[in-house]
Amino acid sequence: VYVGTFYELVYPTDTGSFQGYLALREAATALTDLGTVNEVNMYGEASFYFNHKSKVKTVHMVALYGNSVLGFEYAQTEHEKMKKLFDKLNALQ
Repeated sequence: VYVGTFYELVYPTDTGSFQGYLALREAATALTDLGTVNEVNMYGEASFYFNHKSKVKTVHMVALYGNSVLGFEYAQTEHEKMKKLFDKLNALQ
């Protein structure tokens, strides 16, 4: 059963990943015709949701975990399961 998609950008340093996270957040913020950014910082060291205007049944989330920036895209119906995954990722840090 397909749940969603996971993306990982790995950087040589935590500073590099933070800069990558900020660049993604800035780029997402500029996409006002497609949606809005909701920075929640609930997962990892920083995180935001992108609320897409037309893909309303899909969750888009980006989080910073150490030297990696993780991106998730999944069905809204799977949100409770995914929150458990994000909590487990927090525990691994």
